[in-house]
Amino acid sequence: MKLAKDIGEEMLTAKVEPLSKSNAVLLLETIMLDTGLDTPEKRDKFCKEAKTEVTAFAILQGRLEWAQLKVSPTATFFCAALCDRPGTCVLYAAALKALSIRLKKGANEELSLNEVVVSGFPRGVPTQDELHRIWDGQKAYDERPDNWLDHPASWEIKAEMVV
Repeated sequence: MKLAKDIGEEMLTAKVEPLSKSNAVLLLETIMLDTGLDTPEKRDKFCKEAKTEVTAFAILQGRLEWAQLKVSPTATFFCAALCDRPGTCVLYAAALKALSIRLKKGANEELSLNEVVVSGFPRGVPTQDELHRIWDGQKAYDERPDNWLDHPASWEIKAEMVV
């Protein structure tokens, strides 16, 4: 069995490419937005709007909740903007789990946008080739092809805790 934290480490140590110009601009805008989400009401409103407007945000946030990871809405939004398909969202969720472990975050401690950018992806984001390699590497081939990242045990959470 492959563990999500190990797959996430592969994401954090993969060959990277610099952010595209549009993603660099998005990051700057997200950093500015981050300072404005200073109340629970503003954060909830942002998450509700992002879920309806950005499919990748809904997928990534759903996986983070399922995996019992706490990540700021702006860090989730930024990572979601890097995702072009659901599998990429799952890979970024694994990377955020590995980063949370690296930074020794407690169960109720949230990963911030700053931590994700500075500690997780300081030199850029995984290349498309790396994303494909890591995705293919997390496949399980037993009776049928499957994804390790779809199993609660891979995330080290108890199946009965998954809704």
